[in-house]
Amino acid sequence: MKKTPRPVLRRSSWHICGRAVDIDLGFLRNGNIEQVREVISGVTNWRVFIRAQQQDSGQGEPLRDLPWDLSARSEGGSVTAQGGKLKVQPPAGYYVDFTTLAADYGWERRNALSNWRNSWFDIEWWHFQKTEGMSWYECMLERYTPDEIKASYGDLPWWTKLPENEVQALPW
Repeated sequence: MKKTPRPVLRRSSWHICGRAVDIDLGFLRNGNIEQVREVISGVTNWRVFIRAQQQDSGQGEPLRDLPWDLSARSEGGSVTAQGGKLKVQPPAGYYVDFTTLAADYGWERRNALSNWRNSWFDIEWWHFQKTEGMSWYECMLERYTPDEIKASYGDLPWWTKLPENEVQALPW
């Protein structure tokens, strides 16, 4: 097996066991993605909206909430400290709520990490995974034998055998 994650991925990434996907950031650059910030129990989550291909009202709906402007982080001052700001008005057009659509098929969004205001990589709006209550190790066992996992990873930390919701609740 001898698979190791790309340098930007944690060794225990759900990508490695085939249960995570990331939205191509190019869609953000070309204006086809909007994110709405949602704070749930003090933790930032992102609702992702994708601009519908057909803009004739046959697909999607107009945005009702103000999207978050992540590019405003470069303005300096309090906007930078807040990791961006709300846009002044929703963009025109029709959007599909990708977060809800993904959830309908069992894909969970990843909440932003605590340093999201300062680190682009911690924003995590683009990341969705399908854990189905499994631990990362259980997920790996769907694809690899215990011997293959050990040969590639060595002795694993105890937390890799916890379900993902328990890992996210750990204090780090």
